[in-house]
Amino acid sequence: MNEHAQLLIHSPYFPGGISGDMNQAKLRQYADALDNEKNKMIDLYVERTGKDRIALEAQMNLDDWFGGDKAVELGFVSHVIQPASAVKKEVPIINNKNQENMKEKEKPSIAAAFRQLGVALGVVNDEPQAVDMVITTVTGVELTVEREEGDIQVGDQASPDGEFVLEDGRQVTVENGVITEIKEEVTNPDMNALQAENEQLKAEIATLKAGAKTEDDNKVLAAVAKIGGLEALSKIQSTYTPARRTEKFEPKKNEPVSMIEKKLAEARERNKNKYGNRK
Repeated sequence: MNEHAQLLIHSPYFPGGISGDMNQAKLRQYADALDNEKNKMIDLYVERTGKDRIALEAQMNLDDWFGGDKAVELGFVSHVIQPASAVKKEVPIINNKNQENMKEKEKPSIAAAFRQLGVALGVVNDEPQAVDMVITTVTGVELTVEREEGDIQVGDQASPDGEFVLEDGRQVTVENGVITEIKEEVTNPDMNALQAENEQLKAEIATLKAGAKTEDDNKVLAAVAKIGGLEALSKIQSTYTPARRTEKFEPKKNEPVSMIEKKLAEARERNKNKYGNRK
């Protein structure tokens, strides 16, 4: 960004305010909608800048403009463009054999300078937007680079940090979210072997995942192994089979089994005592 430019990030709001009668439920609904929009904005800022969510949210809550230094700190721009009349400043030397080529590429042409001026004045509106370019390294790590078009260059914003070897053999170094060095194809006779080993590891991991057992399965297998395996398990299996019940209930002799028989027995006993045994 230019030295005199300023940026502003702020929390979402309803332009013009909210009109009409409002109750608590309606106000909460509007508040929830604003919270959702704010979270979407912060998620996008974190993804594009790679910076801390808390720092970005704090800047949003300030609702105030900030300049180039803060913009670089928060990751919204890679560097501040000095005016042509500015005194030349010492630039830190980057150990890169492509440094001279880089300096030549950084010098804008007259047409590019007029284009930048047109964009700043609002005359040119078709400024291309940077997009995320995802590059897969030889180790399978995805390197995300933000640029408009063409091949990646030193100074492009990228993530994650570290040193990566691309599939074409170039070695890329990313520090603090910016590409600081690009080395041409690294001479490594074992590169093909490394790539083959990486593909083999991927295939083995996929096979292991496909045959992986659940946690409960592993617990059962461990318990069986602890008691001696399947052979021991077969020995402790129960072979007991309960016999069928063959006993049948039979009433005792001379004992009535129903209320009628009981009454008849009592009547016979009374008659026997009253009249005695008659022949």
